[in-house]
Formats: sequence, C-alpha cells, structure tokens
Amino acid sequence: MKSSQPLPEKPLALDGKTLLQRYQSGDRTFKSFTLRNLDLIGADLIGADFSGANLSGTNLCLAYLNRVNFRDSHLVCCQLSGATLNQANFSKANLRDSNLHGASLQGAVLFGADLGLADLSDVNLIDADLRAANLCNANLTGACLRGANFREESLVDNTMLQGAILDNADLQGANLKGANLDRVSLKNANLAHANLNGAFLKGAHLEGANLQGAILSDINGSNVNLSHANLHDAKLERANLERAELFKANLTGAILADAKLGYANLREADLSTAKLTRADLNHAYLQLANFTESALIKAYLARADLSGANLSRANLFGAELSSATVFRVIFAETTMPDGRIAGI
Repeated sequence: MKSSQPLPEKPLALDGKTLLQRYQSGDRTFKSFTLRNLDLIGADLIGADFSGANLSGTNLCLAYLNRVNFRDSHLVCCQLSGATLNQANFSKANLRDSNLHGASLQGAVLFGADLGLADLSDVNLIDADLRAANLCNANLTGACLRGANFREESLVDNTMLQGAILDNADLQGANLKGANLDRVSLKNANLAHANLNGAFLKGAHLEGANLQGAILSDINGSNVNLSHANLHDAKLERANLERAELFKANLTGAILADAKLGYANLREADLSTAKLTRADLNHAYLQLANFTESALIKAYLARADLSGANLSRANLFGAELSSATVFRVIFAETTMPDGRIAGI
C-alpha cells in the first residue's frame, strides 16, 4: 500500500482588517501570505516582513512602509503612490505595472526588481540600489535618482532601461557605467557628474540635459540627440557621436580626444577651450560653431562645413581640412595645420 504524500500547504490569506489587527498586536512577519487586492490606504506597516508575499492589486497609497521587506514579493499592479518606502527591500520583487507616483524610496534596495511599465514619476530614489533592475518602458519623469547605483562590475546583468522615460529626472552623480540606454528619453534631465562610461546611448533623447562634468568616455551615442545639452567639462574621449544632434550644445572645456563626430550636427555649438585632438569631424555640420581656444591638433575635418565658425586662438596644427568649407570663418591668432599663425 502506497504511503500518502502530504498535500502542500496553501499560502495563508488575510483580509486587510485582520492584517492590520495582527500588526497592531505586534506581529511583523507575513512571509508568503496571500494579500491580494486589499485596501491598505495610509496603513502603518513599518518594518513588516512581506517577503515572498502576493500583494498584487493591493492599494497601499500613502502607506508608511519604511524598512519593510518585500524581497521576492509579487506587487503587480499594486498602488503605492505617495507611499513612504525609505530603506525598503524590494530585491527581486515583481512590481510590473505598479503605480509608485510620488513615493519616497530613499536608500531602498531594488536589486533585480522588475519595474517594467511601472509609474515612477516624481519618485525619490536618492541612493537607491537599482542594480540588475528592469526599468524597461518605466516612467521616471521628474524622479530624483541622485547617487543611485545602476551598475556593479561583478554583475553580468545590469539595470535594463531601454525605452524608459526619465525626462526632468535628477540623476546627478548616478552610476550608469555600461548601461543600455537605447531609446531612453532623458530630456532636461540632470546628469551632472554622472558616470556613463561605455554606455549605449544610440538614438537616446537628451535634449537640454545637464551633463556638466559627466563621464561619457567610450559611449556609443550614434544618432543621439544632445541639442541644447550642457556638456561643459564633460569627458567624451573615444565617444562615438556619429550623426549625433548637438545643435547649440555647450561643450566648453569638454574632452573629445579621438571622438567620432562624422556627420554630426554641431551648428552654433560652443566648443571653446574644448580638447578635440585627433577627433574625426568628417562631413560634420559646424556652421557658426565657437572653437575659440580649442585644441584641434591632428583633427580630421575633411569636407566639414565650418561656415561662419569662430576659430580664434584655436590650435589646428596637423589638422586635415581638405575640401572643408571655410566661408567667413574667423581666424584670429589661429595656429594653422602647417604651424603658421593666421589672423595676426
């Protein structure tokens, strides 16, 4: 006779009233509970453990959830707008399609969390851990991500941001090294001093973004839109910016040594004091650009259009200008390719 196998235990289900009563009596552990579609608006559940729990569809708007453990929990389509979630643990939690508008997640751990299609607009994510998180097509408009970590060298999979909306977001000092920002919208975002070394920015929108002092070395930014962006003192060594849109961009003091800028639009851009040594600017659109005191040593400007550009005190020693358009270019104390000084 076969021995009967014990049936697997069903996850314990609670209604909202019972959950709050148990919490108020001192119970903090609700691991693997089924808590779907509950009304917990404004609830105080600070420090509770919901790891592995199913809270899909539950309304936690304006709830107090500091230091709550949501590790491995299911929060699909959960309402968390205006909730206080500082230092909460969402490691590997599923938050797809959830609404976190205006929530505070300062110092929260979202390692490996799935936030695809989530509404994170105006969220406070200062110092949050977003390594290996999925933010594809999420809305982060106006979010504050200062000091947030998106990257760790030891990880194979890093934060997925493809198609995310980060317009007006504050990412000052954020670590986005090697991040895939394909089709990401970062219009008017603050990325001052952020680390985007080796990031993939092909086709991304950064119109009006603040990238002052940012590290953009070795990026793939072909067809990226950086018109009106502030790139003052940014580091762009070896950056691929072919066919990039840089109309009226501020590149004063930027380092663009060995950068690829073929066919890029730099009309009316300010490149004064920029370092463009060995930069490839073939067929680039440089009309009315300001190159005052810039270093263009051995730069490749073949067939570039420099009409009306200001090259006062620029250094063009060894530069290639074959077939370049130099109509009404300002040469004043300019070091020419052959070493002579023009415009004295």
